[in-house]
Amino acid sequence: MGKIDIKGDIVSNDVGEFYEWFGMSSTYPNKIQQAIANDEDDEIVLDVASNGGDVFAASEIYTMLKDSQKISLLTFKV
Repeated sequence: MGKIDIKGDIVSNDVGEFYEWFGMSSTYPNKIQQAIANDEDDEIVLDVASNGGDVFAASEIYTMLKDSQKISLLTFKV
């Protein structure tokens, strides 16, 4: 079972590259897409610890995760 961390701000792909450049924590659609593509397991666990962010980026991430049909468990940290 694979694991994808959703940490920090949810941002667009362009802003995500900016965050990475400065070593800041973020989650963006391309990062999730790569994680799904690299995961060889039939199931993925999401570990979510985010305060939210860009609604359009979050919607894109949600759609990718739903379409992958691999999500079995969500873990939320408050």
